[in-house]
Amino acid sequence: SDWELKLIFKTNTKEESLYLERFVKKMKSRKFTEKVILNPGILEEIWRNR
Repeated sequence: SDWELKLIFKTNTKEESLYLERFVKKMKSRKFTEKVILNPGILEEIWRNR
């Protein structure tokens, strides 16, 4: 299957990007992932509330 880039989200640190990546992958939810793509601000909220 082919991969398609859907979102680029800039973080301040590698720690932040790894945390957010793991969080999204742990959700194992296509619906959640699609929600994040439509509203990337969700990632900022997740990082703030970690």
